Amino acid sequence: LGEVVNQIMKDAFPSIVDVSFTANMEFLLDKVEEGCVNYKTVIRNFYPDLEEAVQIAEKELEEVKIEDEVSDVVCEQCGRNMVIKYGPHGKFLACPGFPECKNTKTYFEKIGVQCPKCGKDIVIRKTQKGRKYYGCENNPECDFMTWQRPSGKICPKCGNALLIKGQKLVCADVACGYRENNEINNQ
Repeated sequence: LGEVVNQIMKDAFPSIVDVSFTANMEFLLDKVEEGCVNYKTVIRNFYPDLEEAVQIAEKELEEVKIEDEVSDVVCEQCGRNMVIKYGPHGKFLACPGFPECKNTKTYFEKIGVQCPKCGKDIVIRKTQKGRKYYGCENNPECDFMTWQRPSGKICPKCGNALLIKGQKLVCADVACGYRENNEINNQ
């Protein structure tokens, strides 16, 4: 949404979004603060151009609608595929059948790694204080959880998950102590 609004501002108000205009306006406002320039003079010079640009934008700009991203999660109440919405606390899943169906769910981002315990997807979760951790999407039936990002590899020594820790892959079982260089890119 921010990118869409930014592009609209660039298209509708090119002189106002311009870096040199912003720098000049900042300079003038600093002079107003210092008492060297009358603020009414600054506003009088700026307002007519702004008013004209806003009137043109009101006529020419169309309403922007950002389509919801459809997820693979099915609504238990009506059977439709839920969509990803954005709220004040981040993403969440909502039924597209609103207002008939008001079902919502927490959205968990999948990391593309299977759970070493049950085989379902590993997702990014957050504690109540906002700390990020990785857990199985099948929680509470599956209790897999780790603070470090799972690599998707299994420890050759003990069979536990290998976790990404800096430039190394380390065994989730601290007692095992297995380590190897991380050859997984873009993590």
